[in-house]
Amino acid sequence: MATKKGRPQKKNNNILINDINVEYLSTKVDKFDNSIVYLKLTDPKNKLKSIIDIQANDNDIRLPIWTTETQDVILKVKEKWLSVADDLQPLTNYIINADFSAYSLDTENGNVRGYYIKIPKIKKKKMEDINDDN
Repeated sequence: MATKKGRPQKKNNNILINDINVEYLSTKVDKFDNSIVYLKLTDPKNKLKSIIDIQANDNDIRLPIWTTETQDVILKVKEKWLSVADDLQPLTNYIINADFSAYSLDTENGNVRGYYIKIPKIKKKKMEDINDDN
């Protein structure tokens, strides 16, 4: 089958956001035996505007992001979707590319929709990069 010329079709089920500055906080195991990595956003919150706007338009969408009482934005990632989780050092700054992938599950209580994060690229932020941010 020949491909059509023109603009490629938009994939509405993935949102890719590159070069997000985060700080690694911790890794914990949940009740399902999944290792969960917690990262604090150190970029302005508007860096995640494209994914946050989805929830603003539909409150039933679940996101792996929340804002704490002190207005810190926390990202929650399963370790299996993180490329190098074993090398992470607490309270260290990293630059990540985040691929937010949509899911939809039918449960006894109805349909559950949301996004989870895959991090295909993570690198430690260099000291001179940290100084440039301040």
